[in-house]
Amino acid sequence: PKATPKATAATAKATAKPKARPKVDVDQLSKWIKPTVSMAPTRRYDVVVSNVMVRSLPSTAASAVGVVKMGEVLEGQVREGWLLMDSELSVERLEKGDGRWVLMDGKELGLGQLLRLQLPVPSVTKTFAHALQLSFDQDVSKYHLLVEPEIGDRFHVRCPEGKSMLVHGLHADCHVRLRFALNKDEGPFGEWE
Repeated sequence: PKATPKATAATAKATAKPKARPKVDVDQLSKWIKPTVSMAPTRRYDVVVSNVMVRSLPSTAASAVGVVKMGEVLEGQVREGWLLMDSELSVERLEKGDGRWVLMDGKELGLGQLLRLQLPVPSVTKTFAHALQLSFDQDVSKYHLLVEPEIGDRFHVRCPEGKSMLVHGLHADCHVRLRFALNKDEGPFGEWE
């Protein structure tokens, strides 16, 4: 009788069935999907790794509906470590998987930070002898402004409510660098202007 060839590792892999993805239990995801009174405002985030999967539900087991790449800017609402890019969708549509969700920090998966909050850039709208007037396209009251004058010491100012502010105490004809920080000592920091 003829000997039947043994299966090699290559043929075994080719004939093996792919692993099934675990089923996502929508009821377990209610803290992400159902809005609460304290929901975060919509903010902009930079993608800081080469590729990040966009998912239909806030779970790494949910189906992928796209990919975002490093340098892309995403806008959405933070919900328990996930960025929901479709916060205007109804709860019913989110439960059906119609949303677009991006994991913000993949350290539990060995990936590290995936998205970084994008801070506004200060814009000088008027200069005075010893002060600058700054204007913004959003309320900046949650930020600190770091001021680095060419002459004198670096300092920070807690930003007031509103979309403009004055920075005093500068030397005449002195160049100044400005940037926002969410936390004056630890950042994250915005770009210098």
